[in-house]
Amino acid sequence: MSFYCEKFINLFSHQTNIFMKTKFILVASIAACSFVFGQDKPSKLISGKNGLHAEFMRFDKNGPAFQGAPVLFDETSQRYIPGEGKKLGVEKDQLGFETHRFQQTINNIPVEYGMMAVQTKGGKILGESGKWILKVPEEVEKSANISESIALQNALAFVGADSYKWQNKEEEDFLKRESNDTNASFAPKGELVYYSDPTDDKLRDLKLAYKFDIYAEKPLSRQYVFVDAKGGKILGADAIIHDVNAPGTATTGYSGNRSIVADSYNGSYRLRETGRNAGTAVETYNLKKERIILLL
Repeated sequence: MSFYCEKFINLFSHQTNIFMKTKFILVASIAACSFVFGQDKPSKLISGKNGLHAEFMRFDKNGPAFQGAPVLFDETSQRYIPGEGKKLGVEKDQLGFETHRFQQTINNIPVEYGMMAVQTKGGKILGESGKWILKVPEEVEKSANISESIALQNALAFVGADSYKWQNKEEEDFLKRESNDTNASFAPKGELVYYSDPTDDKLRDLKLAYKFDIYAEKPLSRQYVFVDAKGGKILGADAIIHDVNAPGTATTGYSGNRSIVADSYNGSYRLRETGRNAGTAVETYNLKKERIILLL
């Protein structure tokens, strides 16, 4: 009798374990689905070009939790996925809003022009804007085929200047003194990035490239030069030195597109001009008395 009771108890325990495991898997699956579908969809979304994430997203309520990285919304699957990027900085205001800026990375390599600004408050994402590749090409190179020195030679041949800042001892000494860094130098160092022609809104033709900051003294110029890390071809250049009082067009929040005048400052642009009304300078500030910088 005890033998049959023991068999019955073992069988009952086995069936109970199976039921509990099945119940646990079911609960876990429901929880996972709740994480994906329980969050509100963006209240406003401007789709990106083919292969790119949305240019703009806004959440009026129940936005995703900010966990130190952009949150990407796949419009096809209606799912949120984390973005892989390098944090560039954060700006905070007195109302508790924070703007976190990221540069996209692929294989831990920065994507040139791949930037995302994430606005948060109270640990929740309120909105995101920028250019970010959602569908990364599988065939992108992961390592360089040419050395940095060969790439630099090609970059210098492209610039073709008579002299450069790092060849001038006075300029080098000035940089060390002003930066309070004895190792500071204008000599260019190559950085591996994924580059695509900035006129291509889709960023579809990604190439692994060396990026050099070339500061020429005669004739004066400063530009980022991008050299194909596979074959050494010059892929493009991006001028850093720009003219003051340069005309441009700005997309305003309430008045459509307007003509503006700006000048370059620290790699970006600021709303300032010097030639209005017989030489009177005009500078634009925000309510915190900070000069307005245009993030282009």
